Amino acid sequence: MPVIYEERSTGRYFARNGALQGYRKSVRYAALEGCYEYDIEAAHQNILLEVFHRKEIDFKELDVIRDYIQNKNLIRDKLSSDINIPRALVKTIITGLTYGAKLVNNKKTSLYKDCGGDQKIIERIIVNDWIKSLEAVFKKASVHLIDGKIEINNAVGIVRSIKTKDKPRGMNKPQAVAHILQGYEREVLDTVIGNYDRNNIVLLLHDCVVFKGAVDSQEMSRITDKETGFDLSFEEGLY
Repeated sequence: MPVIYEERSTGRYFARNGALQGYRKSVRYAALEGCYEYDIEAAHQNILLEVFHRKEIDFKELDVIRDYIQNKNLIRDKLSSDINIPRALVKTIITGLTYGAKLVNNKKTSLYKDCGGDQKIIERIIVNDWIKSLEAVFKKASVHLIDGKIEINNAVGIVRSIKTKDKPRGMNKPQAVAHILQGYEREVLDTVIGNYDRNNIVLLLHDCVVFKGAVDSQEMSRITDKETGFDLSFEEGLY
């Protein structure tokens, strides 16, 4: 069944008539058995470091991101064990912090929803030192990337306003950082789409592409680096 994608306000592609994009991983694996997924490794964390490198900005808190990129699986496993939560939830929490989630126990937060309102789990998460250090990274990142700006024009030309007294419906600083990162993520995705046979692409998943057959992930990294300037790795997964 052909899938039509629409660009949303974030710059990401969302499937209009193909709900498979939003299904659980297990369902995608069953539906697309034998296909290959190429996922940008630690996409937003890697992109954030690259952006700061371009701007010649560095600060101590970025070491947390560097450590995560180098030891992603070990850190996820340790957090899963220390907090006593599923590994998948660890990834969800890290992604949420990237998008501006707050480490507070409040029914209105994404953290509350992700944890199903489980008070014990939420409390263990918000006191975890590593989780708190990651939140601090994105808070400081927002100062460097957002302060002094009234709007953000991201890499794919989507302009959104920063929240002010005059524009209360604008983005807050963490959301603005996410908007910047999602723009670069889309730029990378467009580069992959533009350099491969579209008949071999079966699904787009924001930070990864699913192909009918295997492709060279190192060549994908080389093309991405050449056209976008981002030195990224792609993790291959067989469905």
